[in-house]
Amino acid sequence: MGNPPIYSKEGFRGLLDLLQTDLIFSDAAGIHAMVALSSYQLAIVKSNDSSVSDWGKEKATNDLKQEADNHVIQAVRLLNQKFADQTDSLSLESIIATSLLGSCTV
Repeated sequence: MGNPPIYSKEGFRGLLDLLQTDLIFSDAAGIHAMVALSSYQLAIVKSNDSSVSDWGKEKATNDLKQEADNHVIQAVRLLNQKFADQTDSLSLESIIATSLLGSCTV
């Protein structure tokens, strides 16, 4: 019998992914940051997939970018409220939401 999965490289990574996902969806700022990141990525995929003959995709791409911008604004507003409190500013939820927002700008 081998080591438990937590001691293997893949098992530990799976547990970290589970923890991160749980923390993202337990906080409103994290949810807004995740939706913003997903909307930006979907807009990139749709813009790369558009052809000259399909003009409707450009409007859909712009709508996705605008939706993502709105979620970024909401996430920043919620994080500013958290950063005003010293105990919430260093929480794992705040750190993960901040890193997701940083991913939106790349």
